[in-house]
Amino acid sequence: MLSINKLLVACMLFCSTIALAQTGLVVTSVTDPVFDKEVDVALWYPTDNSSIKTELGPFTLDVALGAEPSDTVKGIVIISHGFAGDGLSHSDTAIHLAQEGYFVISPTHPDEAGLGSNNVGLDPLVLRPRHISMMLDAALEHPNYSQLLENKPVGIVAHSLGTYTALVKLGATLDLDGLDTYCPDHKKDPILCSRRAKNRLKAVAEELAGTNFTDDRITSAVLLAPAYAPVLNSDSLTTIDAPIKIFVAENDEELSPYHVEYFADALNQETEMIPDAGHFVFLTPCPPSLVEELAFLCKDAEGVDRELVHANVNQTITTFFEEVFE
Repeated sequence: MLSINKLLVACMLFCSTIALAQTGLVVTSVTDPVFDKEVDVALWYPTDNSSIKTELGPFTLDVALGAEPSDTVKGIVIISHGFAGDGLSHSDTAIHLAQEGYFVISPTHPDEAGLGSNNVGLDPLVLRPRHISMMLDAALEHPNYSQLLENKPVGIVAHSLGTYTALVKLGATLDLDGLDTYCPDHKKDPILCSRRAKNRLKAVAEELAGTNFTDDRITSAVLLAPAYAPVLNSDSLTTIDAPIKIFVAENDEELSPYHVEYFADALNQETEMIPDAGHFVFLTPCPPSLVEELAFLCKDAEGVDRELVHANVNQTITTFFEEVFE
C-alpha cells in the first residue's frame, strides 16, 4: 500500500489551500526509543473545515489536511492494520468514523523493518502492542488534542495480525501450546508452523515472558479476519470482558477456518460473514491504478462489491461504537 511518508509531501502541497471540512487529517510521527526510529501515524478527526479531493499517490482522499478539529469528539478509535500495511490501509473506515465524530489513530506498524532487523525485541509481535499504547499516550498528551480527548472512551479496529495486537491490549496472552493442536493439521502454514516460524515464536515467547500488554483504556474491539489464534491462550481470551464484534471473510485464502472458530468459541462471540469474500476485502477499496498491479490485495471474487461491503461494514462499526461508548 501507499507509504505514509507521501502524505507529508502532499500536505506541504495542499494544506495551504484548505478551508472548511468534514474529515481532518494530520500525519505525524512518534519517536520510539526502543525501535530507535520515528513511527508514522495518521490522525483522522471531525472538523468544521471543508475537505478537498486530495491526490495521495494512487489514492484520492476527501480530507482536510492539517485542519483544526471540531470541539466535540465522541470517542477514540485506534486502527491496527494487517502485516506490512500502513496508516492508509483502512482509510475509508477512518474517514467514515471521523465523519461520525470519532478521533481515529492509525499507526503504520514497522512490521517488515522489525522482522528484517533479526532483533527479537523489534519483532511485530513485540513492537505492535507497545506502539498502540505509545500512540494513544501521544494523542492524549498532545497540546492540540489533550483537552478534546480527555476522558473519552477508546476502542480498536484491527485486521488480521492487527487482531493479535488488539487482543493482547485487552488482556490476551501469548501461549505456544496451541501450536501442538494446530500445526499437525496445518503443516503448510509458513507463518506459524514452519521450522523458521516456530523458532521465531519461541524467541518472541521468551522475550515476552512476564510481559503484560493490557491497556485498560481500550474497552472494545472490532476484529476483521482475526489471525494468530493458535498462539493466544484460550483461557486468557475467555477472561476478556469487553464488547467485541467479529467480521470474517467466507473464502479467506490466508487463514484456515480454525482461527475464527477458535476466537468465536474463546471469546463467546458470534461472527458476521462477508459472503464469497477473501482475506483482503477489508482493505480500503483500491483505485483503478492498483487493481492490476496489486491484484492479490485489490481484486475480489466475482459478485463481491468491495465498496458495498465497506459501506455496510463501516456503518456497522460506527453503530457498534455508538452503542458501547454510551
